[in-house]
Amino acid sequence: MRKRLVRKTFDMIQEISESESKEDYKKFWENFGRFLKLGCIEDTGNHKRITPLLRFYTSKSEAELMSLDEYVENMGENQKAIYYLATDSLKSAKSAPFLEKLVQKDIEVLYLIEPIDEVAIQNLQTYKEKKFVDISKEDLELG
Repeated sequence: MRKRLVRKTFDMIQEISESESKEDYKKFWENFGRFLKLGCIEDTGNHKRITPLLRFYTSKSEAELMSLDEYVENMGENQKAIYYLATDSLKSAKSAPFLEKLVQKDIEVLYLIEPIDEVAIQNLQTYKEKKFVDISKEDLELG
């Protein structure tokens, strides 16, 4: 019974996320997004179901939240990783000195602006065979 309920719930949420009305999922995300991020930390058995439902602001999408699928689709041919920057606000993310080098190379960066974001991403480690890479680390290699 539990597995069936969980599967049906994920199916319903996935359907909302893929609907033409982005407003519906935006409302859902505002109310329940933190719980999905928490699921990335606590429910390793459902990572593959939860991850496509996550949304983040990015260096190229500062007004609208973006899915990881959209991020991966937008990646350049030679980009080997999903780059992120953990910070306390959208404003500080936009002005981070680490960002400049990637923006110049037209590489999109995820903005992790809630404390739970970084923990969730570190728990996932990869998405669609792309590693998550923190751009604030000294040994950052672009590839």
